[in-house]
Amino acid sequence: MKFGKKKGIVSASALALAAGIGTAGVVVHAANANVKISKEQARQMVADQLKGKVTKQELDHDDGKVVYDMDVIAHNNRYDVDLDANTGKMINVEKDEEHNGDDHEDHLQNVNPKISVDQAVSIASAHAKGTPVDLELDEEHGKMIYEIDLQEKTTAHEVKIDAATGKVLNVKPKEVDDDLPGNARAKISIDQAAANALTKENGTVTDIELDKKRGKLVYEINIQGKSKDYEVKIDATSGSVLSVKAETPDHED
Repeated sequence: MKFGKKKGIVSASALALAAGIGTAGVVVHAANANVKISKEQARQMVADQLKGKVTKQELDHDDGKVVYDMDVIAHNNRYDVDLDANTGKMINVEKDEEHNGDDHEDHLQNVNPKISVDQAVSIASAHAKGTPVDLELDEEHGKMIYEIDLQEKTTAHEVKIDAATGKVLNVKPKEVDDDLPGNARAKISIDQAAANALTKENGTVTDIELDKKRGKLVYEINIQGKSKDYEVKIDATSGSVLSVKAETPDHED
C-alpha cells in the first residue's frame, strides 16, 4: 500500500544521518529457499535503522529484484521503504509529503466501520482463493478500506473492500509470503483471532497479521482504543492470548 501521491525521494543513508543513527550491517541466515532475509528480520532492520514503526509489509518485485515494500512511521513522518530481500539493503525511501506532519500519524480518526472484520473476511474469501493471512483497516481518498491478503501454497491475492458498504474495490495477485507456506494453515481463523483479541481490549481492529514466531503460527492484532492502541498476540493453533501490550501513539520526533 502506498500512503499518498505526493512523495519526495530521500536516500536511506541521508535519512539515517538525519536521524543520527548508523547503518551497521546485520548478519542473517536464509529463512527460506527464495529470499535470505525473513519478513521478521526485514521489519526489525528497518525499524532499527529508521527508529520508527513498520505499519505494513509486503514481499514484491522491483526492477528484477525481490524486495520488501514497507510503510513506516518515523519522526512524525510517513515513508514507503523498499528493502532488498536478499541483501538487506534499503533500496529506496519515499517520503509521503501529503500526510507528513499529521499529528495522528497512523492513528485513524473517527474509526467506526459498518462492515465488521468477519464480514470483510467473508467477502474477501468469496472473491479470492486462499487462507486470509493479513488484514488492514486504512483510509484511502477519504474512505475506510479493508485490505485483506489471502494465500495458497503458490498464489496470493490482495482484496480491497469498502468498509462502509462491503463493495469489493479491487482484487489483484501479489507475491507469495514464503515465511507462511500455503499448507501451514492456522486452526484459528483470522476473524476468530480478532474476536478473541477483543475479549481482552475494547476498540476497533485495525491490523491483523499471521506470522511465524519461533516456529509457531501467531496472529499479531492491533486494536485502536479510545486513548491507547493495543497489540494482542494470539496463538493461531489454540486461540489462546499470548500477550497484550499497550501502545501510546508516538507524536514526537
